[in-house]
Amino acid sequence: MTVSLYKDYVQLAPRIISSEQTVKHIESNFRIRLWHATDTAELQEWKGFALVFEPGGDAMAWTSESDSYYGHFCEHAMSVANCETVLAALDDVDEKVGRPTYVFWNGKIAYDYSCPEAREAVEGLEASLAHYPCLDDSRMSELEYDYAIDRLESDYTFPEGVEPSDILQALHDAGESDCDDCSCWDVQKVVEKMDYRQCADCDEWIPSSSLVPILCLDCVALSGECSECSGTVADSFRGFCSGLAQELANNLECQCDSGKRHTDAMPSPRIEVPGQLELFEMVA
Repeated sequence: MTVSLYKDYVQLAPRIISSEQTVKHIESNFRIRLWHATDTAELQEWKGFALVFEPGGDAMAWTSESDSYYGHFCEHAMSVANCETVLAALDDVDEKVGRPTYVFWNGKIAYDYSCPEAREAVEGLEASLAHYPCLDDSRMSELEYDYAIDRLESDYTFPEGVEPSDILQALHDAGESDCDDCSCWDVQKVVEKMDYRQCADCDEWIPSSSLVPILCLDCVALSGECSECSGTVADSFRGFCSGLAQELANNLECQCDSGKRHTDAMPSPRIEVPGQLELFEMVA
């Protein structure tokens, strides 16, 4: 097929053709000129030059998974999936015709507009985008899932044995999406439904279904220790906020007959504190 057989083209240079949409895009961009496009085409030994376009009229960006982005990640994931699909189609064209038919150009995908196979592939994908915004739903979902796992791993801590994938599945069950920009992830609520609570001081996760603030052992441990009863005091107890824990630990007698004040751990849950809730929970 020769250049003269194309009906809907614009003469970009004496021996180089382009699409009308590409020419309008370049002319509207103050940072690039038409001669930049002709230079690229001549360098690649092409007889045509055009950009891939999205339904809204914007030239499709050459987008990779590692690129920075603005807005919601789901939008970035869709852009990456679309770009990868276009590049894969043009890779197939390259293999078929035996030469490169596309290049990275000013952040966009430029291709040889005079190559019938390349033009057919691109125009087919552009037509698909006009009816549906994503060219590869499965790839977009994969990107969103990986992103969600990365966010959970980097932004949250979880109890031992609880994986980010477990949390994400629970979020899905609650009707939330993989994009935390589109959804309101209540990760703490999800973990608490698994019968864990966070230490009121250090945020360590503790196996518990307590309805009041609780502390881990490290946060209730104080400076002193009663060596005579340290082995009999319930060392797995978690109780109230740190201020109350300090007060209780300093003022309750040890569980032995020494009469000393216990200053190392919370007392046994058998002991009742006057004026307070009964210390009720033993956590294994």
